[in-house]
Parts: sequence; C-alpha cells; structure tokens
Amino acid sequence: MPLTRREFLAGGLSLSLGLSLSPLAGASALRSAEAFSPAGSQLPPVLVVLTLVGGNDAFNTLVPCGDGAYYDARRSLALPDAALLPVAPGLALNDSLRPLFDRFQRGELALIPGVGWLCEKNGGVHPFASRSHSRAAQILHSARPDIIGDTGWLDSYLANYTENYTAKSAARLLPPPEALAAAHLSPGSAQSIYGDAKLSRSLAALAAKICPGDGDSSNSNHASQGVVHHLTMEGFDTHSGQSRRHRQLLGELADGLASFMADLELRSADQGRSVMVLVQSEFGRRLPENSGNIFAPPVVNIFENAGDAGTDHGGSGLCFLLGAAVRGGIYGEYGNLGRLIDGEVAPTVDFRTVYATILESWFKADSAEVLGGKYERLAFC
Repeated sequence: MPLTRREFLAGGLSLSLGLSLSPLAGASALRSAEAFSPAGSQLPPVLVVLTLVGGNDAFNTLVPCGDGAYYDARRSLALPDAALLPVAPGLALNDSLRPLFDRFQRGELALIPGVGWLCEKNGGVHPFASRSHSRAAQILHSARPDIIGDTGWLDSYLANYTENYTAKSAARLLPPPEALAAAHLSPGSAQSIYGDAKLSRSLAALAAKICPGDGDSSNSNHASQGVVHHLTMEGFDTHSGQSRRHRQLLGELADGLASFMADLELRSADQGRSVMVLVQSEFGRRLPENSGNIFAPPVVNIFENAGDAGTDHGGSGLCFLLGAAVRGGIYGEYGNLGRLIDGEVAPTVDFRTVYATILESWFKADSAEVLGGKYERLAFC
C-alpha cells in the first residue's frame, strides 16, 4: 500500500525542499579516466544544485541568536526563542526548517555561514561582488567574479571530465509535473508523500528521473552515471513583508527536500548515499532591517506585527549541503555582526571554497583546473 504523506513524514524520513526547474546541467558527470562512487554507495555521485533566487536571508535562516547585534539590528524581524532550533552554541535554525533538523541531528546536513566573495579592498575584506541580481547570479554560476563570462563552473567540470559532453536543458531531461501521473513510481514512493507546492512536484519528477523503476537504479542510464542537476526556487528578494513570506518559503524548501531525500532512500537504499544537494543563493541580505524606524520598541510577536519590514541585498550568505554521505555540522562562522563594512557583514568563507570541496572530494576532479585557482577545502564530504 502506498504511504500517505502523514505516514511518510511521521516515519522519521522527513526532510524538505521546494523548487522549480531551471536549465543547467543534466549531462553525465562520469570521469573519463575513472569511475567514482561516494563512500558507502556503489553508484557514481549525483549533485543537485538548488539556487534560492533573489538573495536568501542567511541571518534568519541560520540565526546568530547568541549575538546581541542581531537583535539590535532586527527589532521587528529577529526571531523569538520559540521559533529557533538550536544547532550549536549561539546558532539556531529557523523552525520553519524543522524537517531538515532531523537530518542535521543525524549528521547529514552541513551548514556554512558567512559565504560570499572574499574581495580584498582597502586592507580588509569587502563584502560584495555585486548588488545586481543578474551579475551576482552570473558570478555564482561562473565562479569568476573578475570576468564577465557565460561558462559555468559545472559546465567546465563536465566538459573536462566527461566524454562527449553536450550541455542540455534540465527541462528536457525531466518530465513536467503533469507527466508525474504517468511516471513509474516504486512501491512506497508515490507522489502522495510530497506536498502540493510546485517545487515539490519538480523534486518528485527529479527523483523519478534519478531512480526510475522498481527501486533499481540500474534501469536508468543517468542513474548509473554521475549526474548534475540544477533547480531554482524563486521569491527570496524580501525587501518588504519578509517575516511571514520568508518563513513560508523556508517551510516549502524544507518540506520538499525532506520528501525528495526520503523518496530516493525508499526507491534504493544505495541511491540515498549517492546524491548530494547544494543549496545556495546569489547573495544574502543586510543585517539591519529596512523598516525605517530603528528607534521603535521591539516587536513581541513578529508573526503578527512585523508588517512591511524587510532586508536589502547583503554580501554575507549561507549555503548548506544535504545527503547521507555528507559530513554534517557547522563549517565556518559569520563575520563580526557589530562591525559593518559599508553597512554589510563581511563574509568569512569564499564561495569557491565550497565548489573546490565538491570538485575534489565529491567528483575527484582537479578544482584548480576547473576554477582557475586553488582554494581551501572544507570537510563536509
């Protein structure tokens, strides 16, 4: 009997995410020189890149609740203790991400605060590559803040490490949501385990693409090779009305990701260990809210009284990685919240460090060749 959504999430397999598909990879990521499988899996690695479009607010996603500067800067938007899920001393997840909290406790969620472009300027670290959405997205995609180009870092990887590589659209590789009714779903992984959000339907389609058939991933050419998929989730440009809207977005994100990862595990125990999800955004948000009245008394119930408060584009962001093969934990820290540079919190982790780790440790590729320079590696995989 197919699992109901309530039974599915109550069974401890809860994780979440909601997104819409956008064009980037889907081509084979199998190295031409050698095959590689993540630890504990017989399958080559799969990377799912999820971009939160608009600039996700890092400080209300992974909350620096131990720093008074956070509460001073966000008299309306600061989350109360009741809305926090502690993950480390002075840090807590927004409780809208509760479906992901279980994965963190199981050591399958890595959180990287303070991600940005470490640009040296005037003897310090300048927090911004660009305040433009389009330019920041281009930098995120290309990993080259110093030039304007249209070649992505994953395109470069696939071109250098894949035989007969041809860029393809994810929209052509994945069935549209309306085709899900005709998709072959393995026992126990019916669409009913997902929510109704468009993003969750996209993730259901992606799970069916990665691992079709009766739990046998070998039935798919793509499932027997390393693959890169890129998805996007819109709506994170929260200049106003942020409180309720941001919590809703994070809830859809977490709900979809939980269902996606658990679906893969139900389809194939091995498949869950071969898939890693990278969640990122083109930039973060400023620490100070833009409500316009910093001398107003603190708001007691942000869910009812935050009104039109929001945040503007900021240079210090957050990314996280999810998967059974991920070494979970906190990697890095936010910059000094009490010392703003041009009104911004300085980033502490160069975003290319995250890419270099994925290239070297997940795909066993030469990151310097792909990124055009050598960057430190983290220990999340």
